[in-house]
Amino acid sequence: DLETVSEGRARAEQLLAEREGELAHLKDSESALRMRLHDLEGRMRDNEERIQEKDLELQQRETELLGLKDSFQLLELEHKRSARHLARSERGRAQALRELEDRKAQFESKTERLGVELAEESEARIRACSAEITRLSRRCSFL
Repeated sequence: DLETVSEGRARAEQLLAEREGELAHLKDSESALRMRLHDLEGRMRDNEERIQEKDLELQQRETELLGLKDSFQLLELEHKRSARHLARSERGRAQALRELEDRKAQFESKTERLGVELAEESEARIRACSAEITRLSRRCSFL
């Protein structure tokens, strides 16, 4: 049975060669997978760095947004303050205008009254002067 042993041995060597081919193929696949894993790990680190950069940018923008929001609120307060001041100014102006109109009416009334009094006084003086002239004229004519 040397022949059977030889055939068994040849068969075993063939199987060994096939297994060694499979092993080499698996080692090549493992190497390719390790390189792919290394590449993916690098990409993952790059992505993590980009994510951190984006997070920082987002935090900066949020900070800027909060600053703008604060500025906007300050502007709103200033606008409300200005509006109140303007309303007070308008009320004050309207009040001053009413007072001025009242004074004008009082002045016109007083001016009219004084005009009437002056006219009456002037007429009385003119009558007194006329009477004095008449009296003096009569006196002169006796002389």
